[in-house]
Amino acid sequence: MNLGFESVKDVLEVLLVPIALGVLAVGWPAIAERRKRVNFENLTRRELSEAEPHDPRNSQLLWHEHLSRRFLHEEIVGSVVENADFVLSLDPELSYHVSQLWIEFAKAQKESKSGVGSSPGHACQFSWHLLKAAEFLDRRGSRTSRRKPGLVETTWRPWDELIRNQFPESPQCDFLRPGVAPGSSRSGPSAVSRHPTRR
Repeated sequence: MNLGFESVKDVLEVLLVPIALGVLAVGWPAIAERRKRVNFENLTRRELSEAEPHDPRNSQLLWHEHLSRRFLHEEIVGSVVENADFVLSLDPELSYHVSQLWIEFAKAQKESKSGVGSSPGHACQFSWHLLKAAEFLDRRGSRTSRRKPGLVETTWRPWDELIRNQFPESPQCDFLRPGVAPGSSRSGPSAVSRHPTRR
């Protein structure tokens, strides 16, 4: 039975090429979205690596005044209405912690401008979300970035030290102090992996 194909070339032209183009057309959006997510992770990693506190020894500044720069990843996750599809396509762990760290930062700035000062709650929440975002990005880092110190060491630790110095006795920051469970002064297993509690 002759199906109208005289050679292998005919089969390729009639069947395989259209099927391959169809698969590419269907798969291309997923490939493009994955590339955007990887680019966003790389951008966030790069920008957070430049977000260490400015002049951490200056005790005259409130904790959030040690960072005057603004970042593109902050704008992207902060504009959820315009970027809803993209933000929802990100890994939930990353999008949650990055958005929350900048929400806490903005709340601290607003609180400070209102004349209230700076509460340890926002500082501790900022530090917690920065730690979790840094851990996530360090795990997902490229092979070359894994050879260098990660964001936990280069960005989170300086912020942790600054916040501990500004709020040395705050029970709201207990979760950041190894060996102290949130809200208690008893020692126990390292509490860095626990979620902070608000008071």
